[in-house]
Amino acid sequence: MILTAEQFDNFPFEETHRYELDEGEFIVTEKPPYWHNHVSANLLFSVERFLRESPIGEALISENV
Repeated sequence: MILTAEQFDNFPFEETHRYELDEGEFIVTEKPPYWHNHVSANLLFSVERFLRESPIGEALISENV
């Protein structure tokens, strides 16, 4: 489905889904469950702690995987 930015802003969103508008294309996906976010947060914390001790790079979070 193709939407304008205004149509997207007025869409009746549901809490159980994630919505995106990519060049007019309306994209609906399921939100990740709690355990997914919990595991992701723990992993990032561990990587960040390692990188503070061994500064060889950086860890970033992105919704656009």
